Amino acid sequence: MSTPKVVETAVAQARLWANKTGLRPLVIVPYLSEDSLTWMQSQGISGVDLCGNGVLLAANFSVWCTGTPNRFRNSQPIRNVYKGTSSLFSRALLLNPEFDSLLSLQAFARTRLDVASDGERLAKGTASKVVQALVEDLIVQREGRGGVRLTDTKRLLERLKENYRKPQGKRVEGKITLSASDAWLRLRGAGVRAVATGDGSAGRYGLLSGPERLCLYVSDLKEAMQLLEVSTTRIFPNVELIETTDETVYFDARDRSDGWWASPIQVWLELATGGPRERNAAKALYDALLNKNTETMP
Repeated sequence: MSTPKVVETAVAQARLWANKTGLRPLVIVPYLSEDSLTWMQSQGISGVDLCGNGVLLAANFSVWCTGTPNRFRNSQPIRNVYKGTSSLFSRALLLNPEFDSLLSLQAFARTRLDVASDGERLAKGTASKVVQALVEDLIVQREGRGGVRLTDTKRLLERLKENYRKPQGKRVEGKITLSASDAWLRLRGAGVRAVATGDGSAGRYGLLSGPERLCLYVSDLKEAMQLLEVSTTRIFPNVELIETTDETVYFDARDRSDGWWASPIQVWLELATGGPRERNAAKALYDALLNKNTETMP
């Protein structure tokens, strides 16, 4: 595998042998990302991969080549931990960067799911695999007897953003005569699983202002439409419903008197992968996530 942990170990070995032989150190692995090459260059270590990427450092010149895709996808088992249900453990670490055991990480992640979720999917075995992958990616460290500590928040945020895809469920735009508060009361009263989208929560976090539109993820589109008495139209709609059972959009939703608002993490992901206006708005939230200052938001 060509994980950052493996590359780091290979660099340490190359430096050791270089010191013993007086030769310049060189690392050869299946794949080197641009981040890995940049880090190796900063360490004064040459490296090439089997895909055509590399950095060669000599006394009077250097050669840099990158951009060739990874031909050894099996060497990147860590990608999936940033997607789907398994990514909830990564999100949990952004909210609480240190746990004394995998069980406490699992328990914390489950507390951030609503009562309608299938918390059994967040198994201890999944937590163990996710943590091991994050260790390989130099994002977390194991502490003591099974403890876990987040050590590279920036890298974790970048990995989550790189792998994020918005839910692709059924979508309806339309008009309702209900106020937003009355709409939430109806949904809550009927026990419908619903949460404002990340984009739809941006105003609640003071990040964007725009047209008043209630944008929601719902688990049952038909029932939500009936409860809200939605008249479908694309002409000046004031409501948008997206059907999804994807746990990531409901994870860490903030229950407030005026509705269920998306987690700061979900808001950031949607804005950071949106257009220029959205990406600019995401910067303030990015700083809050880096400083672990999101528990009282919005």
